[in-house]
Amino acid sequence: MEVLAEALLGEPAVLRNIQYFNKPPLTSKPTPPHQDGYYFMITPQSAVTMWLALDKADEENGCLVYVKGSGGGPIRPHQPSGILGFSQKCTDYGTPNDLANEIVMAADPGDMVAHNSVMLHRTGANTSTTRQRRAIGLVYYGVSAKTDHVRSEAYQKSLRDALAAAGKI
Repeated sequence: MEVLAEALLGEPAVLRNIQYFNKPPLTSKPTPPHQDGYYFMITPQSAVTMWLALDKADEENGCLVYVKGSGGGPIRPHQPSGILGFSQKCTDYGTPNDLANEIVMAADPGDMVAHNSVMLHRTGANTSTTRQRRAIGLVYYGVSAKTDHVRSEAYQKSLRDALAAAGKI
């Protein structure tokens, strides 16, 4: 995967995160529209997320939906989403241009899709009565990407404070 990340980023890459996504039937929520780079807090935005389908993913069980053309940036405004696990959402999502350029990324088990850190994307809820939608995410940063640690720590503190205020921690 590292070789693929390096080819996509055009520079040496480092694995920064491995994620497990699980959308059980009828119990999951939509993942709000967002850009991964908002969470990463890196400069430059040299990062790629590779999403490996473990189950068939389609609109019924919440496959990825990209906004074509958004991968060129910039990072758009975000605000708290109220959805545990997806703390932020893009506040200006839903323009006629966004909606006209949505691309549904259905996938079969073993398929991998990749997007850069500024690609606007979302998923729907899993409305299937029988099928899960599981995936593994691999996040690579290019070696040029530097984390803004002050901003990152402030963001993490704001998340902890919000969870504490809501009585969730």
